[in-house]
Amino acid sequence: MVEHFFLKSVDASKETKNAEYIYKLLKEVMQEVGIENVVQIVTDNRSNYKKASQKMMNKNRFRLFWTPYVAHCIDLMLKDMGKLKIVKIVVDKNFESEKVGLRSMFASEWFGWREAGSPGGKEAQTTISSDEFWTQLGKMVKILAPIVSVLKMVDSAFKPTLPSLYVAMEMMKEHVYAANPRGNKKFVNIIEERWEHQLKHPLHKTTYYLNPRYQYSHRLALNPDLQEAVKRVVAKLQPRPSLQAIANVETKEFNDTLGNFLALASLAGCTSTDAGGSASELRKIAIKVLSQTCFASGCERNWSNFHSSTPKGGIVRFRTSC
Repeated sequence: MVEHFFLKSVDASKETKNAEYIYKLLKEVMQEVGIENVVQIVTDNRSNYKKASQKMMNKNRFRLFWTPYVAHCIDLMLKDMGKLKIVKIVVDKNFESEKVGLRSMFASEWFGWREAGSPGGKEAQTTISSDEFWTQLGKMVKILAPIVSVLKMVDSAFKPTLPSLYVAMEMMKEHVYAANPRGNKKFVNIIEERWEHQLKHPLHKTTYYLNPRYQYSHRLALNPDLQEAVKRVVAKLQPRPSLQAIANVETKEFNDTLGNFLALASLAGCTSTDAGGSASELRKIAIKVLSQTCFASGCERNWSNFHSSTPKGGIVRFRTSC
């Protein structure tokens, strides 16, 4: 079972939190927990964190990946969608569940309010009374609900979420499009733009590929893009070429359901850490990547709260999993 726990915090109130400083802190933490135990660094997309993490990822002594904080990327998707005209008209999705109450309020209590007769008050009353408003709001709820669902999933600290991310994002696009096939292409384009150019990562593809729940039901062995991602992850996490070769052979057996993987293919709802028999090198890689999380919100929220009350920001928190 994977556990997440708070490791340490650093008082950085007197420091300039540029990429070099963040890199120094990351290196110290890695040395503390053991370089060989670190698979990924998850941060938001601010340039200082991104540069520091990518610098570390590009050094051969560190066998790890940097991935952006998924919830932050989804927040940016929602922000982009908020700029669309149809969304601006009906901004607050909470109105939908309060439709009856709001209309009742405007029919009774509203006229006792001193601003009810003002231009803004009259506009609000007209909006709430409009069937067209509620129709458009209902459409927005159907579009945004799948996105909010994925946002909740990736922001969970109770289980590894990385193995489910790739499928969740693909299903999210399908559900958003299905809500209104004729008019939702612009929303899907926003999702694809963020997913393809900012978020999608070899580690995400590898967790998708190595999970038998998807490997055998989705026939992933036929996807060369996913196969290449697995090879990149194997090469990064296993520094010895001879063991890389073994892992790649075992991946081929996994693809073709040979040996012990034949039984694995018949198991529903398992992960590749549940079986695999003697495929020792691939098993090590699978355990590492399938136990990863997308979660970093505890660090980010604490950072944001502290940042708002100190001139230079002030604290850098580190969370680890094992």
